[in-house]
Amino acid sequence: SGLEKLAETVDGIGPWVEQLYRVRRRDGSKADTGLTARAHEQGLVVPPYTFRADALPAGFSNFADLLVFCIDDLALDGLFTDFPGRVNKFLRRIS
Repeated sequence: SGLEKLAETVDGIGPWVEQLYRVRRRDGSKADTGLTARAHEQGLVVPPYTFRADALPAGFSNFADLLVFCIDDLALDGLFTDFPGRVNKFLRRIS
């Protein structure tokens, strides 16, 4: 209901990237929290922050794996990064 209320006044949300998934303790795999899908259901865009190649979030061993998970699996609308060249290079590879 919070996202529905937000959608009345904003166009999107910019969560911290680690709010979009959880790392499973048993096997180390990542599980979507559903936040991106719930926001999209309300017509909100989701550009999370901050994607850093030098400070990877929990559960990721390299920057490319982080981008694959977030862009392909979570279907983000954009992202904030301190490494735009690396993200652009990645996006050119998959387009």
